[in-house]
Amino acid sequence: MEFLTDNRCAGRDVPAVSLLYHEAGEAVLLQDILLPVADRRIREKELYRKEVLYRVDYLEGGKAGRAMGSLEAEEAFDSFPDWIGRKLRAREDTEIRVLCRRLGQHLSLCGLEELAEKEITRQEEGGEDRLYLQANAAYYRKLLSYVKEARRILNTQSAPALPPFPERGPFMAGWYREHTGKGGDAA
Repeated sequence: MEFLTDNRCAGRDVPAVSLLYHEAGEAVLLQDILLPVADRRIREKELYRKEVLYRVDYLEGGKAGRAMGSLEAEEAFDSFPDWIGRKLRAREDTEIRVLCRRLGQHLSLCGLEELAEKEITRQEEGGEDRLYLQANAAYYRKLLSYVKEARRILNTQSAPALPPFPERGPFMAGWYREHTGKGGDAA
């Protein structure tokens, strides 16, 4: 049960998950896995079909937080926060509800970050309309800035209100106005 008390990764920007389960009569510990990777591992190993002890290390209000519990076997698996949240049907637990929302926000930010990094790389590899590629890469860099700021807010505030999402249409229109001359060529 040492995994329930060790806290090596509470200072990370993204929550980390540790899972303890039995396989072939042996206890297996997956420790300090970043949340989006934990989601993938649970799917790959079909851990949702087993009873699992979990620990989540995260930041809240700038301080290290930890949640622990047990999860029952399920037939389906959407995401780790959803799996934790299913226990709420039987009882109201405000702390777990808040944790599930926070973890869901972290998963969304990780997905946005991954998408933006892939798109920036793809844009830099070049292609057809150079001006469009520059505008597109600028938008995805804006998205990375949004993720960084939203993650900072999520980790440092107890009741975080995330900034408005940078809408693509208005961003692209503003970028084109700023970067094109009267003839439509890049300035």
